[in-house]
Amino acid sequence: MSFVNSYRYASGGGCSDPDVTAIVARMTVPPSTARETAICELVTGLKADGIWSKLDLLYVMAAHDMQAASLNWIDASFDYSLSAGVLVPDVGVQPNVNIIINTNYAPLLDSTNYALNDASFGGVWDGLANGVLIGARNGSINNLLRGFSLTDIRGFNQGGSNVLTVDTPTGFVLDSLNSGTVTRYKNGSLIDTQSRAPNASFSGISTFFLGTRNTNNVSTDIIETSATIRMAFCSSSLTGTEAADFNTRIGNYFAAL
Repeated sequence: MSFVNSYRYASGGGCSDPDVTAIVARMTVPPSTARETAICELVTGLKADGIWSKLDLLYVMAAHDMQAASLNWIDASFDYSLSAGVLVPDVGVQPNVNIIINTNYAPLLDSTNYALNDASFGGVWDGLANGVLIGARNGSINNLLRGFSLTDIRGFNQGGSNVLTVDTPTGFVLDSLNSGTVTRYKNGSLIDTQSRAPNASFSGISTFFLGTRNTNNVSTDIIETSATIRMAFCSSSLTGTEAADFNTRIGNYFAAL
């Protein structure tokens, strides 16, 4: 029996993983048995892949109701406001025009894994043409995953001279910073690598927003994101193997809904 399934079947078919139990208990509307199984497979799979312990934030916004979509699966301190978006059930959250999705997570104060030169962030967009998935900025220091067009996505320390391009941002996009090198992955595959200054933490206090920029702790471009956010996360840096595994795990979760 695999590591993943040993949790799932340990108690007569229910998932006995303590983190899954805690996530489900925080949901006001209980998930169906099939959804709980999908949650179990995702969490225990990420643990088996060595990814779960690297995460600070994980919002699985393809959910059955808005309260469930607002949960940070890693730490309840960083759940976001229920009024901050419109849920498309089992697809994701479309940010409201005048309400910010504020995670209340400030790397300078709250980081456990996400570090100055050891960081990743990313997630899954549907239909993005121009907008922000996750992040913040202090002055000219940019720490946000942002699409400028269907073929132009920028991440850590983004700027016109440091553009990382992908064929389209729609799908699972991951930006990883480690020892001065940024590596970009799309749907689990390597896109490109560039040298980049280490600035995944801030000299000031800014919290990560979803769907719009937080500039010097003031919201800007409300709302940039013209798409549905299906999942968003931040963590310490992920390897190529972990990027591929993460893509597979979240894809399997979406397929199970």
